[in-house]
Amino acid sequence: MKASELIDKYQQWISYIQGNQDLEVTGTDHAGTDRPNSLVFASDEKDLDRALKGTATLIVVPEKLSSLAEQKISADSQCLAASKNVRLAMARINDAQFKYKLENHEWGEENIHPSSYVHPTAQIGNLVRIGPNSSIGAHVTIGAHTTVGANTTIGAHSSIGEECEIHSQVYISHHCEIGNRCEVHPQSSVGTEGFGYADDKNFDHYRVPHFGKSILQDDVHIGSGVNLDRGTFKDSIIRRGTKVDNHCHFGHNHDIGENCLITAGFILAGSTTIGNNFVCGGRTSVAGHIHVTDNVQISALTAITKSLDESGAFGGYPILKHRDAIRAYSTLPHLPEMRKMLKKIMKKLEL
Repeated sequence: MKASELIDKYQQWISYIQGNQDLEVTGTDHAGTDRPNSLVFASDEKDLDRALKGTATLIVVPEKLSSLAEQKISADSQCLAASKNVRLAMARINDAQFKYKLENHEWGEENIHPSSYVHPTAQIGNLVRIGPNSSIGAHVTIGAHTTVGANTTIGAHSSIGEECEIHSQVYISHHCEIGNRCEVHPQSSVGTEGFGYADDKNFDHYRVPHFGKSILQDDVHIGSGVNLDRGTFKDSIIRRGTKVDNHCHFGHNHDIGENCLITAGFILAGSTTIGNNFVCGGRTSVAGHIHVTDNVQISALTAITKSLDESGAFGGYPILKHRDAIRAYSTLPHLPEMRKMLKKIMKKLEL
């Protein structure tokens, strides 16, 4: 489409500044692209210079860079637009306009591939696509416009909402509930049995059965290689809008709040509650049977071993307020020299 058409279509996110609006836009790319007719999002002056030297047709910059961009742009060969939030505009426009969509012809003309098994009691919504070698269990419901990839299993009595994307090689156990517009990436499992055993006097271990559900509310994103344990009796739940990165584990009876951002390597022990808007760096670990309040930010490689009832930024092990954790880390390299100095002082004082 023309740059003018794209700007008009997404005027909620971008606005025209100057340049040739009749230029064609056929895709989106990075700032230094050599592919013609590209939409580029330049978040800083360095990206802007790369985009201006490249073949981008439409360049979107932050409003604070508008004046500088106007001075540099070639009005005939490029078009300039501005955004209050370039990263948000990039996410929304690229998802709506340029996101790759799986077409039926990749599996053949049928919505449900002939090699897949769908139990006669399953209820499959309008325009649901199910890929090769998948298994849909008894009394499963799948909402309209949902895609289920190849070699995926959905256990009995589970429900999947509308407009979901369940990728290939996903395992969804029995009695799970997944809301609308959710996405689960490959090699992830939802509703697996939690790690719980009873021991006798001989230290033989006997599995504790898990009867709770695993629930994902609307707009939850689950990355690849994520394991979500179901509850023992109460349900495990990840609430609306939370996004989980790859290779994370959630123990049984977890309760994760709304709009959390959980990055790779996150490990959560059982029966822990995390509030809304939680954000953590990679390799964060959380102990079991504790509570983390709303609006907490955690730096990478942190171990949360006690409840956090105060909002704010934290880090380290033992966990400290972020500013104190930074000071503690910066002190560590100096400890050997400080120890030598202390020994000298103690010797001088005959202590």
